Amino acid sequence: MIDHISATSTRLCVALVVLLTAFLTQQAQADWLNLTGAETAPNIAEIEVSEDGVTITLEIFLKDAKHFVDIMPDEAFGANPPKRPALADRLARFASEGVRVETLNGDVLPVQLKSIEPAKRKDRASPFAGMINPQTGRKVPEAPKDKRVIKAELFYPFTGKPEGIIISPPLGDDGIPLAAIGFILHHMSVPVIDFRYLSAAAKLFLDWDDPWYSKFENPNLKRHHKDALMGFLYMEPRKVRQEALIRIRDLEKWTDLGTPASETISVAEQPGILKKAAQFLSTANTVKADGKSLTPSDSSAVFIEIGTSGINVIEEPKPLNRKTALVGIITTYEVDHLPKQVKLDWTLFDDRQKTVPVTLYDPAGPFLSFATSDENEVTWDNFLKQYKEPKATSVMTDARFTLPLPLISIVFLLLAVVAGAAAMRLNGKRRWLALGGAAACAVAMVIAYPYAQMRIANPLAPAPDESALSKTTQNLIENLYVALEEHDPKERATAFAASTDKESAAPVEAEAKRGLVVPLAGGSKARSYEISDMTLSNITPLNTPGGISAVASWKALVKGGHWGHVHRRNVEFEAQMELTPEDGAWKIAGLTITKRQ
Repeated sequence: MIDHISATSTRLCVALVVLLTAFLTQQAQADWLNLTGAETAPNIAEIEVSEDGVTITLEIFLKDAKHFVDIMPDEAFGANPPKRPALADRLARFASEGVRVETLNGDVLPVQLKSIEPAKRKDRASPFAGMINPQTGRKVPEAPKDKRVIKAELFYPFTGKPEGIIISPPLGDDGIPLAAIGFILHHMSVPVIDFRYLSAAAKLFLDWDDPWYSKFENPNLKRHHKDALMGFLYMEPRKVRQEALIRIRDLEKWTDLGTPASETISVAEQPGILKKAAQFLSTANTVKADGKSLTPSDSSAVFIEIGTSGINVIEEPKPLNRKTALVGIITTYEVDHLPKQVKLDWTLFDDRQKTVPVTLYDPAGPFLSFATSDENEVTWDNFLKQYKEPKATSVMTDARFTLPLPLISIVFLLLAVVAGAAAMRLNGKRRWLALGGAAACAVAMVIAYPYAQMRIANPLAPAPDESALSKTTQNLIENLYVALEEHDPKERATAFAASTDKESAAPVEAEAKRGLVVPLAGGSKARSYEISDMTLSNITPLNTPGGISAVASWKALVKGGHWGHVHRRNVEFEAQMELTPEDGAWKIAGLTITKRQ
């Protein structure tokens, strides 16, 4: 295929480097976690199959440009381009020998070159790049360091709606691909696969009535989220959460969404649809914990899409295709503790999906179960052996920083003094009775000393060292995270009381809600799993004995998510804090979160 350009390939590469160096300035972001490494292949093809044809957006690696020379413009060769066939002839050859698209009956589709220009590779780098794939034992490939590419948009028109197509990369005489191409394909905006390598002719069967069920003949070419219906059940310390991914076209079979059956869902219609979708799931499936039916405390829904970065919430409202629109529904149930058993009655099935995957999540991690039309009950049993319910506990001060105040002993001491003074003024038997009472009170004072003690700040105590204060502050912040998990007002007040006094409890709680809770896409809140790197600076004493003011900095590992899409990241915090000892325990007297990133 490429013999005719062997003499000019070097000139082409050199000219492209010069052309691109001055052009590239923009960057893109992506988030897909894929162990195949196809998203970091030197060449990338993003393919969209629509009713009128196939659109392929190519990112061509400079070193592989010679394999796509038929679509390269004359300018790519510099000031003196070689003599080449006319563009129409080159495109005809490219349609046959380059990136080839044909129908299942063997008709090769012509290609139109919509645009071609220098560009910069989209940042699809996987965090697993360079690591060992546990399935293959090989390193996950990294994206080329040179981010410059040639971006071409190609269109292969249909004359009708074919039952399927075959897509082939440029192949050598031995049938081996001439260039490594990672590709992803959508049919009517529905992703058919995750990123995979286009290493041979790939046969795709097209379901025009329901693109969700379009699929490749090769079973390795598929998307992770392959089911039209998916369920999720989360077991957390103070809540159970049921979630579902449902297509609007399926939802409309089970409930009236109150909108006309038009092809497009307008932005104005979407809030009403989401409200009815949330209400529907809260009653369609039932959840029981330890044999008791749970009542939803909250239910919400968002429109989502499945793309190269997995499941994403559609943040900016836009018109949606009714056939492909996907809604994520979240129903929350409050519990006092992690149940021993949770049962989900799944009732949502359609004609094409009689088995629905339901992923169960608990503190030990996820595992997969299934609901079928014959056995629709999904059960989670609590087999956790080392799990401990989160609990806020008082952070005690060092004994040096407080003085014991034995209240009962003080009472007996006063009584002993009074009895002793009376004995000095009395005579005879009455005097001995008074002396006996004083002695009894003195004995009672000694016996009662360990009991009913109240500790007060020691004004002569040395200042606590920075390391001890950092540990104290970390324990207090951990208590706040635990308190924020409590949904019962009494339990929450008790949890906050472990770290705050009565005067500071309300403002500290309000500030903790504002500054410590990390919001996630879809409206949920991330939970903190681990606090580390606590440091204090600008430590100054307060007027209160033993109290200090300081700037606290720490990292919190937060985790949360929906529909099996887990968000896990380290968040840096900074806060201005005031700590005071009270009754032998440290309390937060003031809190202002000044940084969260």
